[in-house]
Amino acid sequence: MLISFTAENAYSFKDEQTLDMRATTVKAHNYSLLKAGTKKLLPVTAVYGANASGKSNLLRALEVVFSLIAGSEMVIPVSPFAMGHTAEGVGPSRLTLHFFIDIDGQRSECFYHLFFASRCIGEALTCVFPGKRKASSIFMRGWNNETEKWEIQSDIKSTHKDIYTEVYYVHEMETKREALLLKALGKRARFPLFEHIQKWAEKVVLYHEVNLRFISPIIKESDELVPILESDGRREELVSFIHMLNPLIRDISVLRDSDWVRRSKEKHVQLYFDYDSAGGQDTGRNTMISAFESRGVWTALRLYPRIDDVLRNGGLLIVDELENSLHPLLMAKIINMFTDPDVNAGRGQLIFTTHNALLMDKKYFRQDEIAFVEKDPEDGSSSLYRLSDVEGVRSDLDFCKNYILGAFGALPDLSGGPKGAAK
Repeated sequence: MLISFTAENAYSFKDEQTLDMRATTVKAHNYSLLKAGTKKLLPVTAVYGANASGKSNLLRALEVVFSLIAGSEMVIPVSPFAMGHTAEGVGPSRLTLHFFIDIDGQRSECFYHLFFASRCIGEALTCVFPGKRKASSIFMRGWNNETEKWEIQSDIKSTHKDIYTEVYYVHEMETKREALLLKALGKRARFPLFEHIQKWAEKVVLYHEVNLRFISPIIKESDELVPILESDGRREELVSFIHMLNPLIRDISVLRDSDWVRRSKEKHVQLYFDYDSAGGQDTGRNTMISAFESRGVWTALRLYPRIDDVLRNGGLLIVDELENSLHPLLMAKIINMFTDPDVNAGRGQLIFTTHNALLMDKKYFRQDEIAFVEKDPEDGSSSLYRLSDVEGVRSDLDFCKNYILGAFGALPDLSGGPKGAAK
């Protein structure tokens, strides 16, 4: 589970800014909190802010870290904050994950740091193992530009000799500039710690809205929707979810033998939507209608498998602008799924950006589950803070009204054009 994420000198974040998933002393919705030892974590964080404030940069930074740990071969550039600075004055960017990893009921608390100067130039992993108070440095590795080699340091040789031996061996094997040590350790899977971290990273999904004018009802056999639709109980849950968008949809099924499927070169299946007619008559299966279903229905169809997996098995779901094509009440339904401990059996977490102020309500959120990203008008840097950080915010306050009135900041500047512009 994610405890916090910190970005410094990355994209629009100049100073150290932290997205904190630790619960504060707020009393509201205590039943929804995820307990991890003495710590209590939030199942949901909604990130608000004006356009171009830095919300997407926050998710972009998160995606960089998780995709690199998971094994992405793509070299992802991380741009340092450069507004108002010369190129010579820009130092390395730093991204830090703070998280819990459970292994056979034993919980380790870890910090993973990545350093960038256009490309990765360093990484470090530190963990507090079960039953220990002091953190152990698993490895620290940096890129030497003069020798063009990775150099490693570690202080765990005496107390964790087996881990040190594995770290040093993999370090010697993975010499490429793009080869992250944590990724290689996870792929080898010789130690559960490294394997579990990588598997967690592989489960993290940054979801983007379906962005097509026409969506065919033909999908790949390997699509994550297929096992859901072929399981009676899970299909009923999915149909109930989709039913909130289109009440006429009564069932969704998979057809493996059709003209469309037979004409496809790869292994595909065809989706059938069963509709109720307005007069209660059975209209049968109509694939032409399903192909031209609303964007909201298809967005929900693509998003649901991610939601279902995280709720059942744990993990982290990250969604940029959750409101895209979804009604506010459906958004509220998704939030409630994560905050309901009976539904969120896997203790999953959801982080999403949004502009929908109507959802900023104590019915759905604690004060510490609402975050803001605000851009400094002077230098363009983004700052990140929670509603619980704002003084004088009581739990019975109308969050939405006060946000719109400007009490919490993080709103568009509607005062006029840029400074110095002609009038």
